[in-house]
Amino acid sequence: MNRPPFIQARRRMGTLFEIRLWMDDREAAQTAASAAFDEIARLERLFTRFDPDSEVRQLERTAGAPAQVSSDLWAVMEIALAAARLSGGAFDPTTGALSRLWDRAEADQRLPDDAELLQALDRTGWEKIRTDPARRTIRFMAPELALDLGGVGKGYAVDRAAALLQAWGIPRGWVDAGGNFKAFGFGDASMIGVEDPLNPDRLWGRIPMLLPAVASSSSHLRRRRIGGRPLGHVCDPRTGLPIPDEGGTTVLSESAAWADACSTALLVAGEEFLEQLDDARTVGLVIRGDRFAATGKLRPLVTQWEPEKEASAWI
Repeated sequence: MNRPPFIQARRRMGTLFEIRLWMDDREAAQTAASAAFDEIARLERLFTRFDPDSEVRQLERTAGAPAQVSSDLWAVMEIALAAARLSGGAFDPTTGALSRLWDRAEADQRLPDDAELLQALDRTGWEKIRTDPARRTIRFMAPELALDLGGVGKGYAVDRAAALLQAWGIPRGWVDAGGNFKAFGFGDASMIGVEDPLNPDRLWGRIPMLLPAVASSSSHLRRRRIGGRPLGHVCDPRTGLPIPDEGGTTVLSESAAWADACSTALLVAGEEFLEQLDDARTVGLVIRGDRFAATGKLRPLVTQWEPEKEASAWI
């Protein structure tokens, strides 16, 4: 791994995707990376809420009737609904109405009033969705329910791209989507840096890569400013309001999509959600300034950053 990796980056799903591959055949690396980016672009076309012809928007127009969906939309919705159930709604894939409300508030530079907020909340709620695995159908039980898969779709795209690269025989690499990444060909002794959620130019600490997929969330780095008031971009789906700008979360899992959804849920729900994550396939970290909380397996392995010391096995 002494040779520098092949690196290719493209902007997709509103963030920068970067692929790094450690292999000698640069031509094969280029071909594989291009195929992975084609897959990411295909998924973006399915999941985006900004294109009226996307599969997500077409599904919204079938409210009240069961609609058969593609295998990709089915898979991402299964993950999203599982995260919603586990977190008690701290993560919710049906926040499209809330996202549009706050987008409009930012554009108009006016905070939404109570009536507007209640109307958006009426159009939100993961429990208003019914699924039929045998027929692979999804049914919206309330009119004007709207999806926003931004908190799980990027992770799913990372998973699919990493799987494709491995299928091409790439021995070692990773796919990164703005702090949501999956690595393969690395051991769990490798260390990863955790950014300070309030200062992206500073490392907060490091943790061992116990699982191959990592997702981090923070409400601070993508702030809205409405009427001169800074607000975090992440809303609590249960209240419709932006969450306090207090820190960040990191989650490790086998699946980047699952880590993506759970890192958002952990950011919204806070330390109480760590108990639900504390199992063999998911570990989590909550950072609040210099204080942190982590799931039991991860807690003794967290090292807060000491600039005078260097990590020896970073990836």
